[in-house]
Amino acid sequence: MKKIIFILCFIPLFGFGQQTYIPDDNFESYLESNGMGNGIPNDDYVLSSNIYMVTNLDVSNQNISDLTGIESFYSLEYLYCYSNQLISIDITQNIFLEELACNDNNLSSLDITQNIFLNYLDCKNNNLSSLDVTQNDSLSALYCSNNQLTTLDVSNNIFLEGLNCSNNLLSSIDVSQNIWLHWFPCHDNFLTTIDVSNNFNLHTFMCYNNLLTSLDLTNNFYLEYLGCSGNQISSINLPLFSQIIDLVCHDNNLTSLDLSNHSELSLLVCYDNNLEILDLSSNINLTSLRCENNQLTLLDVSNGNNTNFTHFSVQNNSMLTCINVDVPNYSFLNWTSIDPQHYFSDNCPPASIENHNTIKETFKVIDIFGREVNEKRNILLFYIYDDGALEKRIIVE
Repeated sequence: MKKIIFILCFIPLFGFGQQTYIPDDNFESYLESNGMGNGIPNDDYVLSSNIYMVTNLDVSNQNISDLTGIESFYSLEYLYCYSNQLISIDITQNIFLEELACNDNNLSSLDITQNIFLNYLDCKNNNLSSLDVTQNDSLSALYCSNNQLTTLDVSNNIFLEGLNCSNNLLSSIDVSQNIWLHWFPCHDNFLTTIDVSNNFNLHTFMCYNNLLTSLDLTNNFYLEYLGCSGNQISSINLPLFSQIIDLVCHDNNLTSLDLSNHSELSLLVCYDNNLEILDLSSNINLTSLRCENNQLTLLDVSNGNNTNFTHFSVQNNSMLTCINVDVPNYSFLNWTSIDPQHYFSDNCPPASIENHNTIKETFKVIDIFGREVNEKRNILLFYIYDDGALEKRIIVE
């Protein structure tokens, strides 16, 4: 009731027949077609009395290049004008605006300093070089990705829950005041550091393709999705226990990765690092693994869930020989993205090629029908070793 009275106090009184100038033909056509015109097509005017009480306006995908006249929509609370040809928009008079979606236009500037009730702003895919949200204390969702922003101050937006500032030119961003933040893609920028220690509610964090060298997530207990690939990260500090489901950290400088306390992990993509040991035996929900191009000498994926794997890839790990799994025969038949020297076992010897060569002895040789045979040439044979490993081999004459 208070807001309605407040609105009425600021709405001007229009005389009979007073009109608002609408120079864009497509904008005027939309208003005429939706009962907000003056009944005269293409005359560049609509009746002011038909628009000043409108609270919700959706003119998206109308090929509009000029929204002149929007300032007379005094009561407007929800404006959706995305996917048009707008190069500018003046909403300084729309002071009761709560939601604005102006994404996918050609905006080079956007003034929202007068829109103090704004709680949702989607301005992604424009040409914005600056964006002032310091006056928008109620903002809970800000999507400003794919612009040309070099700075972004969100310190006053303490109720912010979703922030997507990816694909900009940011070298830093301070989210220490945004304690309710749970969705935070900031990838494809020039960030050298990022502090999310105060973002206890963080659920999704995408910071890939930046210039980060380390990542401290020890306070982010509710984190489920982490994407930090394409950086220069040498260490990731995860919380002692977390709910992380997807971890994508490829193309970094990681030498170790302790995931023993993260039983919810389902997807791990860690290729192109310098990992030497990867023990995933405690990750009982893991079903997808990519760890190619590392320095692995030990890989344990015997998590009791191997038969539910949808992807397994471990090529280009020349120091690795034995891979610890649940059922060697199953892995042998289904996991083919391995190196020639790799074999599967449920009881791998200590991580060294030399040790492997001296300990492993042939227990049985069988053909493709499971019949025990002596070594033959030019046919596919399966070698079963005393440690349970299975290896296929063709002896060529």
